[in-house]
Amino acid sequence: MITIAACTWNRARYIELLLNSLTRLDVPAGLEWEVVVINNNSPDGTTAVLDSFTSRLPLRFFLETQQGIAFARNRAALEARGDIILWTDDDIQVKPNWLRGYMDAFAAHPDCGFFGGPVELQFEGVPPAWLLAGLDAIGDALGQVRVPRNGPIGEGPQLPFNCNMAVRREHHLAIPYDTRYGRKAGSLVSGEETVFMQELLRLGVRGRWIRDVPVLHAVPVERQSIAYLRRALKGVGYELGLRYPARSKLDFLGAPLWLWREALTSEARFRWRKLARSPGWHSDLAGAAISWGRIECRMQNRQSN
Repeated sequence: MITIAACTWNRARYIELLLNSLTRLDVPAGLEWEVVVINNNSPDGTTAVLDSFTSRLPLRFFLETQQGIAFARNRAALEARGDIILWTDDDIQVKPNWLRGYMDAFAAHPDCGFFGGPVELQFEGVPPAWLLAGLDAIGDALGQVRVPRNGPIGEGPQLPFNCNMAVRREHHLAIPYDTRYGRKAGSLVSGEETVFMQELLRLGVRGRWIRDVPVLHAVPVERQSIAYLRRALKGVGYELGLRYPARSKLDFLGAPLWLWREALTSEARFRWRKLARSPGWHSDLAGAAISWGRIECRMQNRQSN
């Protein structure tokens, strides 16, 4: 049996689009499957939307009261009945071959414990030209995952995102998501799936990329701005600060002087190159925001110690 799992918070309109796309799946004959949705305290009409799909999908849904995506994903792993959990998110739409593609991958590579696929951005409205031009540098902050070829996961820095990956449930039960990471209301700190997959790889669990199972990730207009990208990239930096604490004998307000220098240099370069309309400022924006996030992490940890 396979469980398709998704967690949602306050996105009734998007979860409806996801569930609609699941009704169009090409389900292999004889496959037992279910859909599990974890409602993480949504104050909108999410429950009514979920109710409306119980006659169209093998759907079960649950309320998780501990706020945060890592808590919700751990709950999904506990509630799942399948030996395999095929993960997606509430702002995703899948294609009809999605489920079959993952089932074929597990059949072809029984030695693998997890698989991941591409994430294509689906912009709402007309995205600004500067955003499209900078996707190589900042696309990850919007959820983009490019998979150039089928092959082992772990040979490069890219790891799957939770919105398009499949994992044997036994691994989730053995290694729950670390709840220090993961987005919560008002916070864009992520990284829970990265920490999880790094641990899988460390333990020798094999994973593979599959190119032909892309999903579409909605990018609303309010996320198509420098302000949002800065917040998202700062969250990446905060996550890195938790995983790899920056240390030095010389620091200021708890953060090493070299990290302050890196942040200020990248910030100045970003502002100058953007003002001069010089190419490459997207990378400077990413470098600056990630450095500021790492500094914020160090300062907050200093205050709590």
